[in-house]
Amino acid sequence: MKRVLVAAAVVSLAATLLVFAREGYPVPGGDAAGFLVSSINYRLGRGLVNPFYAQNEWSDPTGGQRHIYYPPLFSLAVSALMPRPTPVGAFLAVALMQGVALLLAAFLLWRVGAAGAREPSWPATLLLVISLAGLCTSTLPTHGRAEALAQVFLLLGALALALLRGGVLAAVLGVLVGLTAAAQPIGAVEMGLVIALVFSFRRTAREAAPALLAVALLALAVFALTLALTPFGLRETMSGIVRAYPHTPWSAPPGRDWWRPWILVRRATFYGPLLLLALAAGVALARRAGRRPAAPALFALAAALLALALYHGSLTHKSLRNYNAILLAPVAYALVLAWFVRAGRAARALCLLVVAATATGFAGYVVCFPWFRAHARGLAQARAEWATLELPPERRLLLLGNLWALSEDYARMDRDPRTLEDPGRPRPLLVLGQRREDGGRPPAVPGFVLVHDAFNPALAGAGWRRRFVDEDYSFAVYRPE
Repeated sequence: MKRVLVAAAVVSLAATLLVFAREGYPVPGGDAAGFLVSSINYRLGRGLVNPFYAQNEWSDPTGGQRHIYYPPLFSLAVSALMPRPTPVGAFLAVALMQGVALLLAAFLLWRVGAAGAREPSWPATLLLVISLAGLCTSTLPTHGRAEALAQVFLLLGALALALLRGGVLAAVLGVLVGLTAAAQPIGAVEMGLVIALVFSFRRTAREAAPALLAVALLALAVFALTLALTPFGLRETMSGIVRAYPHTPWSAPPGRDWWRPWILVRRATFYGPLLLLALAAGVALARRAGRRPAAPALFALAAALLALALYHGSLTHKSLRNYNAILLAPVAYALVLAWFVRAGRAARALCLLVVAATATGFAGYVVCFPWFRAHARGLAQARAEWATLELPPERRLLLLGNLWALSEDYARMDRDPRTLEDPGRPRPLLVLGQRREDGGRPPAVPGFVLVHDAFNPALAGAGWRRRFVDEDYSFAVYRPE
């Protein structure tokens, strides 16, 4: 019966993600265009190019808008998996990856919750199911980022650590870390450091060092080979990454409200408490088992480097890049579940409370979905309306908002408002996405005349639902005066 419950949860959650993807719900985060447009263009035979990377200004000095700002494995995988070369096809491919991650997470958490027994207890099974729902919170509204594929590799690595030993384990981990690096580089660093932490408990320094060196060398080889097989090769892609990296605000301080994204942002609802609880759970489990690291120096070094990687990748720039740390969410849920099955009543209640809190983000989207379908302007409706517009073919389009999904005419589109400041360029048509402050009515834009109003007054009256239905695919079109 417990297996049936867990299987039903996996199927239900994965099916929900697929339904959301088919509807383009919720409207994807801004980063999605930077990955999925590459996938669509590549599938359409236009090459692995993307006009919507802000860092293209530095990454590709040729002006060819090549996808060399970021390793391309995720975009290429989406291109191969999408049923059609459209935004919805891309969303469905991402949802398929997320469904695979849910299945792998269920296997991992089942093993952890069983704690060596035949199956988990009923309370542990309940926490397992809630953990899967909480894991779905981090998939929305960021569907379209490389973490969707990297998390599959991470979970395969966690299962390998649980099931394999010796040289086979090192080989599998090396391949998985290398593939993760070709999809999400910071995630690969974090994954490698987590592996080092596990090895520091299992092996002495003399035993762990050669194994970790083998993992690292194999990971580098797999990473290099994977990039070499991509459209622009290893050298061009790495050159683009190196050129673009300094122009991302990695050194920006966390800021006064650095904590808010770890609690209130929808992709990370209460994930901050989850990660802190996972840290406490790891310490408590080690103390309970009376275990100390077999390689203390390796443990200290890996822990310090992991803390530095999490700070650099997820706490700077006002914590807005916390998706880098969210990649490790399955590990956090596993640690909390492992502590849950061994802890006292108060600790178990705390685990249940924190994990349930993380699931509220996904639950909010589920609750608001019927309202979105009934009252919001969905992607299919917006695309159909866009297709009827007779737009002057000689005019470029400046899209402000997440409107790249309206068509696949990306060569004509711009998303950077700085193009308006170039006196040598003809004035474009302005396509403005509906914002919260607009109140359901297109605003007056100096220098432009409104020619098409497809704003949605119902969105302004969504009330508390605006927490999750923050925007739909409503738009207004303006021509220059």
